[in-house]
Amino acid sequence: GIDLGLNNLATLVSNQPDINHKLINGKPLKSINQYFNKKKAKLMSFIGDKGTSHSIGRLSKKRHQKIEALPA
Repeated sequence: GIDLGLNNLATLVSNQPDINHKLINGKPLKSINQYFNKKKAKLMSFIGDKGTSHSIGRLSKKRHQKIEALPA
């Protein structure tokens, strides 16, 4: 079975003896998202109703690159 969570992104278990259990750590992803949301909120407070800016675009790109670089 698969159990989804936050700190442990996914836990894979089986009752079959030949299948290994797997625990996928979600803390790095959680940390990246927390940092992104904090920085984006700060930038949004400066630009108001305008919606977006080049700074937010760069921040989003960096977030995406960090997530892609996480080990599988």
